[in-house]
Formats: sequence, structure tokens, C-alpha cells
Amino acid sequence: MSGPAVGKGGVSPRINAIFNRMVPGDEALLELMQRRFAAAGLGAELYPGSIDDLLRHLLFTPDPVEPCTAHLPRELGVEEEPDRERIVAFATAGGSRLSGLVIHDDPAIASRLDRYVASVRSLDARLVDLGPGPQLFIEYAVGHEPRRFVELFRTIEDCSRVGACLDIGHVGMFHCERVFRRSHPGQSLYDLKAHTEALFRGADEVQQIVASALPVVLDTVRALASIDKPLHFHLHDGHPASTFSPLGVSDHLSFFQDVPVPFQHRG
Repeated sequence: MSGPAVGKGGVSPRINAIFNRMVPGDEALLELMQRRFAAAGLGAELYPGSIDDLLRHLLFTPDPVEPCTAHLPRELGVEEEPDRERIVAFATAGGSRLSGLVIHDDPAIASRLDRYVASVRSLDARLVDLGPGPQLFIEYAVGHEPRRFVELFRTIEDCSRVGACLDIGHVGMFHCERVFRRSHPGQSLYDLKAHTEALFRGADEVQQIVASALPVVLDTVRALASIDKPLHFHLHDGHPASTFSPLGVSDHLSFFQDVPVPFQHRG
């Protein structure tokens, strides 16, 4: 989800949903998604693996006029020139049909911020040179302390074509894991699934940790919203005990979705 402005009032955010074949199939699946999205009034966030893939999926977007977003392959970054060239190629191919491109952030932000910022500036300049086209949104994905992620966008506030993508599930889940590891060195909160004795014994602690995530998410939203840049969101819930995702992650849950456990907890 993203809007034309953030922190200025009067925002009318676009609401997009994942437009991607989650099961094997032909273009009939894309046609079905096109109809369902249009009926629900949803825009599309595409997941192209290549330029050809992008162009093919653009034929099936729910609204031929409303631009959509595209989540680029997760291996793409900004520090290597071939990656920057591919990002520019996606922006060129999508043109006015795309309002945004999403890539993941990088562990390099913690260890070599200056080099990472220089690479972002180089890419921003090339996107500006293209003329009108999609924003590039860098997604919170590898688990930095949120303040470090915010620091990046304060540093590049003058880069007009690069903004933040805040995945609130990622922020919450990484926070929970950090808190758990402080009191349980060498262990992972994600190992406490519904079928484990460890979750049965530690359910109260787990729920307390999970409850502490919301303030961190809200503080991060406020910090990024105070920067005069477009802001894109990935909105979903999460719980470390969840095993629902076919991708093996603990988020990607619908809001208020229950995580069933084989024992009684607080009634």
C-alpha cells in the first residue's frame, strides 16, 4: 500500500494485493485473479521474475489505467552495477504502468552504510534521468534494528525516486526474535511451534513478547512518516508459532487470524 504523499494530510493510499500465481497453472489463473481483484476494487502488486514476466503480468492487471507495483526478485540489491542495471530495466519496461518497484534491503546497511547510500544515490540519479516512472521502495526485510532502517531514509531524504517499504510483519517478528534471544541465548523463538513442549511451557512469555511488538511497529511507522518521502507498506499480521505460510515464514497472516494450539491458554 502506498499513497501520493505521507505526513502531509489528505493521503489517499492505493491498496494493492499480491498478484502472483501461488500454485502452478496457466494464464487462466491470471484471468481469475484479474476478475476477483477488479470486483474487490483492489490494485495489484506483481512478482515478476524477469522483464518478460513483468510484461506478461501487466496484461492481466485488474485496472488497465491504474498503475500497479512490482516486487522484484529478492536477490536484487543496489550495491552491484548489474543489479542496478536490472532495476533500471524493470523501471523502463514498466514505465507509466508501474507506480513502484520493491526490492529488499541488505545487511550492508549495518556494516557499510556510506557505500550503500552512495549506491542508492547512483541508482536514484538514473531513475530521475528516465523521466516519469515508478518509485523504488527498499523493503525492511533482513531484520536491522528499526532505527537503523529509519536512519537510511533520513540520510537519503533528498533522493526523490527512492523511498521506504515498511513490512510491518517483518518489523514485528524480528523484534520478537531479538527480545527472545536476549534471555535465551542460542535459541530461536521460531522453534516454539504449536506441537512443541517448549511452547506449552513458555506460552505466557511468548505472548508477552509478541504484545511488545506493536509499539515498535507504530514507532517505526511514525518515524518514517515524518520524512518527506512516499511510503509503501506491506500489511499483514504474524505470530512466531504460526506454520501457515507455504513459504515457511511466521508472518503473512491475516489480521486477527487465530493460531491453534493443542492446549488451553488463558481460557
